[in-house]
Amino acid sequence: MILRVMWKAYVVYAVAILAVSLLAALAAGPASAYIRQARVAGARRALAQMRKKFGEHVESVVRDTLHRARMLASALLPLYAAPVLQSALGIYRGGAGLMRSDEEAQRRTEEVLRETPAGREALAWTEEHGITVVYKPGGLDGALGSYQDKLNLLLIGVSGQTPEELAETFVHEVNHARNEGEPNPLGMGREEYIRAAIEEEVDGQVKAYEMRRQLAAARGEQLVHEGEYGWAYHDAVSVENTERERRGQPSLSADEAQRVGDEAGREALRAWARSAGYEEQFGQEWSLRFLRPVADILVPEW
Repeated sequence: MILRVMWKAYVVYAVAILAVSLLAALAAGPASAYIRQARVAGARRALAQMRKKFGEHVESVVRDTLHRARMLASALLPLYAAPVLQSALGIYRGGAGLMRSDEEAQRRTEEVLRETPAGREALAWTEEHGITVVYKPGGLDGALGSYQDKLNLLLIGVSGQTPEELAETFVHEVNHARNEGEPNPLGMGREEYIRAAIEEEVDGQVKAYEMRRQLAAARGEQLVHEGEYGWAYHDAVSVENTERERRGQPSLSADEAQRVGDEAGREALRAWARSAGYEEQFGQEWSLRFLRPVADILVPEW
């Protein structure tokens, strides 16, 4: 498993290095004179001539690109190799390295996931998209789960969670994986980004709750309304039905109850996210939005 994640990381670095080197080679070679020309003669004619000249200089551009890539890779190698080798060495020594996965927790969690349509679908999606899933025995420093989009790596903290709770965390994190790269703070205003990022958290929680509801139905158990979403959902439906009974009206239909409960549950989750500091977290992400691409290239997340 460590080799698989290391390979993904190296591919990301190789593509980034080649892209930067290609742009540098073009700017230093056939593009330089025509960039100046574009300022004088107009973009359309200059771009047409640039396209023609690029075709004539493909060999020199490719050669210069590879040369610059080798130089850039050599410069970045010490920075990149250290955390990679450190992680690999930790696993080799059998310590509590990040990539050591609890196989028993994985087996029990996947058994629970396979009991429900939502769980089976999430499990199949990770397999189809090559997601590496690691069940970390020691937990994740306060987080239940995490998805590292650059490495296609889904981490789940095992400590303190039952197989059913691990399955909920799995479904929640798969929702993040499905939305890889979105919302993107580079193309959004601050408040817009914060709202969108919180909505992604809310959607993940709702999907996890739906999996738990399906699990209770599959096992013939009474659904226990837990968490902000479950409590708000149950209370909103109960209050509406009590009011309808007082007015001599029929109780909510299944679809009506779903709508009323879901609206109340989602609003409760938004309030929970604000109280839990998500607004500050996402606001900080937005403030550092122009530095994030650089950090993504230079510092691997382990």
